[in-house]
Amino acid sequence: MTFAVLSVAAAALLWWGRLPGPWRRGLALLTSGLGVLFLVWALSSEGHREASTTAVIVLGPSYVTEHASASASLPYYVMTAVSLLLGTAGLAVSDATARRLADRWMATAILLSLLVTATRFALDKAAAPPSSAPSSR
Repeated sequence: MTFAVLSVAAAALLWWGRLPGPWRRGLALLTSGLGVLFLVWALSSEGHREASTTAVIVLGPSYVTEHASASASLPYYVMTAVSLLLGTAGLAVSDATARRLADRWMATAILLSLLVTATRFALDKAAAPPSSAPSSR
């Protein structure tokens, strides 16, 4: 199910420039509506998710070094931001610009993958335990 949803989302992202104007704007409104739903889910989720950070030595046993903690609503806030950004971009981009982007689908895919990587790095850095950050001594 997850694979099917991600495949449809990737196809919509990479081929939205080839859609006619009314269909593209409808997809943008749908994406913005999903962003509002993600925001509602983020506000209704509470608590923290904790994960153990383990270290594994080549010849020794693994051991727990720290517990990383993140808000349980963080993924919903990220999806809210992504959905609202895509919805806004879909409504703000003109038909001529959308056609130019459709011709450069590989560049769009590379840019999206770089943005996802940078977002993931920033989220991992924010959830890292304080002891892993370099000290300013």
